[in-house]
Amino acid sequence: MYNQIGPACKSFCNHSPGTLRSHGLFLRLIVSFAATACVFGLTSCDDDDPSFYADEVVEHLVEDVILPTNADLLVSVERLYSACRALRESPTDNLQIVNAGQLWREARAFWTMSEAFAFGPAEEYKLAAELNAWPLDTEGVENLLASFNALSSSELNKQPADMRGFHAVEYLLFRDGNARTQEELTTREREYLEASADLLASRIRQYAARWASEPGFHLQLVGEDGSRRNSAQLFIELTFGTITDLCRDIDEIRLKRPLETQDARNVESQFSHNSLNGIRNNLLGIQHLFRGSLSFGRETQGLTAWIDTRNRLVAQRLSVRISSAQTALDNVPFPLAERLRDQNGYAPAINALDTLLQTLADDVPPLYD
Repeated sequence: MYNQIGPACKSFCNHSPGTLRSHGLFLRLIVSFAATACVFGLTSCDDDDPSFYADEVVEHLVEDVILPTNADLLVSVERLYSACRALRESPTDNLQIVNAGQLWREARAFWTMSEAFAFGPAEEYKLAAELNAWPLDTEGVENLLASFNALSSSELNKQPADMRGFHAVEYLLFRDGNARTQEELTTREREYLEASADLLASRIRQYAARWASEPGFHLQLVGEDGSRRNSAQLFIELTFGTITDLCRDIDEIRLKRPLETQDARNVESQFSHNSLNGIRNNLLGIQHLFRGSLSFGRETQGLTAWIDTRNRLVAQRLSVRISSAQTALDNVPFPLAERLRDQNGYAPAINALDTLLQTLADDVPPLYD
């Protein structure tokens, strides 16, 4: 259904043995175009076999959450690129910049949701490092703008990652949470903006196509023993590892660090004041994976269902703690960049995230056995 996202990559990257970041579990990702076995081969599995149910869960995660989110992300960055190109080619009024800023926020929403499954293709293309490097090197950006260097996407791609990507586009579109004006944007800034958005869209096209290729990434995951029957289990462990790492990053880097240092430069998305929205969408992406659906109230075979077959109490506990973290984040002072002195205002959210992280780290790994 979502294979129209883009052309399949002509070659796949081989993965060397690596660790699941949160578990220390080793696996090898062996990519093969000749793969004929399917992880969803239901006829070969017994209904009581845990791997059988894991297959179903992975199918729902990929088809009902990951591919649709990637499709929305791709559409949003393409629209953002078109808007940035128009700002250079045919500027009109300030509403044009406001609209471009709104498209940036929409693209960030889908990006931050996708961070909940930032393994596999995301790691192959080094997506986070290439597209989401922060803090942005604003001095480097300004020096490049002041130079006579070309500002094409190919030239910009030669610059350090912290001078391009989502946050370079953000910096050029926003100041202090507000859209800039046509009068403020220079010709060079418009060129930089278009080139940055072009690179962004190009990388997302590659990434989305990799997930949507045939056979899909999840069908190419093979265990150390060469068994494809364990690939669904490995996929689930990768997913939990990524979710745990994301929660740790939210807790320690995106919230605690700026609050402890009292430095707005440590706030992600400081120019648009979009930081808290990004964190909320991180948790929404996690929730999508747990319920196996993008629709609120529509529960399918997601991670919660997989946990429930092993330990119902853990499933209930995690569901409550994800909801508690979301509620706490909905009630923190806004915006983060201007409320760094309000430590008490953020304490409930940090405590909720600490509790969620502890549950993920302590209660989930034993379920793999």
